[in-house]
Amino acid sequence: LATLLTVWSLAAVAHAAEVTEAAVLALVERVDRAVANKDVRALGQAISDNVDMSVQVTMAGRTQTMRMTKSEYLQAFREIWDAGGQLVHRRTNTKIRPMGKSAVVTYDSFEQVTMRGQPAVTSNASLTVTIEEVKGVLQMTRIRGSGSMK
Repeated sequence: LATLLTVWSLAAVAHAAEVTEAAVLALVERVDRAVANKDVRALGQAISDNVDMSVQVTMAGRTQTMRMTKSEYLQAFREIWDAGGQLVHRRTNTKIRPMGKSAVVTYDSFEQVTMRGQPAVTSNASLTVTIEEVKGVLQMTRIRGSGSMK
């Protein structure tokens, strides 16, 4: 019995692959493409159902913390795109730090949303995203950030 448990434990450890920088970069690039292509489904596939999302936003001199669920986050994109809005998204200064079974990604984000007949709203943020394997798929499980909107 001890031999069986040892073999089973070793098999489980061997199966749980480490998260690689290449795999994380591929996920981040899929998110960029999903936003560029207005593909809410693809964006949703990259985010864990239980994502822990919190961003501090400064606007007009006031700072507030915005917390969103995955559903709320995706709904915000749907509303922009369904209303004919345009979203420009640029990611810069990306750094990926694999940490065994997870990875931490830091990057700067610029976004500009333009709705018909309205002035553009721009945001600049620094984000830290934790990526882990969830049910066999790499997904974003934690998103933290701080930035400004105008």
